[in-house]
Parts: sequence; C-alpha cells; structure tokens
Amino acid sequence: MARKLTPTEFFENLAERNNMSKDKVKDFWVDFVDYAVNELVDYNVIDLPYFGKLKAIKKGGRYAHVPNLDEGAEEKTKRIYVEPYLQLSFSTTDSFKDQLNGRRITRKEFAELRDRERRAKLLEVEEKRQAEIARQKEEQLKAIREKKLAKIKERRSKGK
Repeated sequence: MARKLTPTEFFENLAERNNMSKDKVKDFWVDFVDYAVNELVDYNVIDLPYFGKLKAIKKGGRYAHVPNLDEGAEEKTKRIYVEPYLQLSFSTTDSFKDQLNGRRITRKEFAELRDRERRAKLLEVEEKRQAEIARQKEEQLKAIREKKLAKIKERRSKGK
C-alpha cells in the first residue's frame, strides 16, 4: 500500500535522517526544486546524481486532428491547436535500480562501511605504534637495569 506523507511529515523524516532542523531541510528542498525547474526550463534535462535523469520533452505547439464529436457534424475530425507544454520523462541510474532490487548497498551504507574500515585501520596503526613505543621503552628499561647491575657488580668486585 502506498504511503502518502504530508509535506510536514516529509521534512520531519528527512530532518531526522540527516540530523538537521526541519526548517533547514525545507529550505534546502525548496532551493532544490527551484534549481531543478530552472535547469529543465533552460536545458530540458537535469542529472540527479545517484538517482536518475529528468528530461523535459517539448510537446504541442502545433495543430492536431481529433475526432469531431459535435452532433450533426459532417466532418469526422476537426483541427485544433495544441498549446505548447513540457512533458517530463524520468529514467533511473543503474545503481539506483540495483539498490532498489537489493543487489547493491545504499550510498549511506557504503559510506558507513568505509568509515568503519577507516577507523579500524587507524586503530590498527595506532595499536602498532603503541606496541612499538612500549617495546622501545622496555628496551630502554632493560638497558638501564643492565647498567645498574653492571655498576653493582663492579662495586662488589672492588669491595672484595
């Protein structure tokens, strides 16, 4: 069953997902819609990264023949002028289709996995660095102990 969100619910949902205020999300959405309309009017196409391509196809602006439904009309068709208009066409990217059909993870999931991998790698590097520091300190401590033992042996041998 389709879910119909009110504009308020839509903005609240996006705000919650992105840790933003509802007003900021709304402002962003209004700016995005204005941008999309301007691109479609100026260039008849807008590529939406990770989502798809929206095209405005020019239609109308010409005469067309349509069935004449007037009673008693001798002509079976009549000629009318169709005002020019833009018809929208949308095609999704392959990655969006794959995400939708469960064949690929979402961009957000990918980013989370990448961040987790980075943190794990940084942690591994830091653990190696800490282990190296501990090894160096242990060697320094061992050298100090050996010097101390050598001095003690030297004093004992002088004392005999």
